[in-house]
Amino acid sequence: MFHAAVDNAAMSSRACGAELPAGARFLPIDDLEVPGTVQAVLAARLDALPTPEKRLAQNASVVGRIFWDAVVAHLSRQGVPATGDLLRRLRVKELVVPREPSSLAGAAEFGFRHVLIRDVAYDSLPKRDRAALHLDVARWAETELADRLATMRASPGWPSRSAT
Repeated sequence: MFHAAVDNAAMSSRACGAELPAGARFLPIDDLEVPGTVQAVLAARLDALPTPEKRLAQNASVVGRIFWDAVVAHLSRQGVPATGDLLRRLRVKELVVPREPSSLAGAAEFGFRHVLIRDVAYDSLPKRDRAALHLDVARWAETELADRLATMRASPGWPSRSAT
């Protein structure tokens, strides 16, 4: 993560608001202001993302540590190709990783590189937005996965209503 911060000039003199010594590219390590927690570092990293990438990470965080491009595209109100482009950018920035094989037919599966990335993205959403997004995920699942739900309910391992 330190390398990503340096690569993204997060620790350059401009980011720290300090003057560089003549001929230096970066401030001495002792002059850097480093966030106090890993969560603060991740929050700063997410806040530095372009808005579409940050919003996509937030939407994906509502789905969970593991998520699918089709669900995130639905939440983002954009097509899967546009979502795929944003996911590729998040992959390059080492925030998400692809998972194969996908557990959802016809959708690419991804996971957050670390659960803390997911948690920070999730916590950055206002509670009202989270609730609306959770409801949207549930509605998507009811519509898009209705045939799977019927199959799962018919399976021998599915609990019957009398068992509850």
